[in-house]
Amino acid sequence: MNISIEKKRSECPALPKGWQREEVLRKSGLSAGKVDVYYYSPTGKKFRSKPELVRYLGDSTDLSCFDFQQGQVNTMLLCKAKKARAQFDYRFLKINVFLHLFCDH
Repeated sequence: MNISIEKKRSECPALPKGWQREEVLRKSGLSAGKVDVYYYSPTGKKFRSKPELVRYLGDSTDLSCFDFQQGQVNTMLLCKAKKARAQFDYRFLKINVFLHLFCDH
């Protein structure tokens, strides 16, 4: 007899204390076998997407490197975010353009 787990809920250590992550296996339809991921706040509120989590938590928790599907901080996302910010600083562009236009003549 083949028994599959349809729902699995556990603590999510990547989020503040009391948050839980749930995996739900789709049993029928064209997407049967796909796993949906949900998060529950300590008060029981259900979240279906990362944008929902971001709106709810606001600035209290940095979710920029949080992998919603895996339920953990993805260090590759962290590296990409830092590189993207470090690649170009628009403040210096404005200063250099100003100096070039008004001071080199």
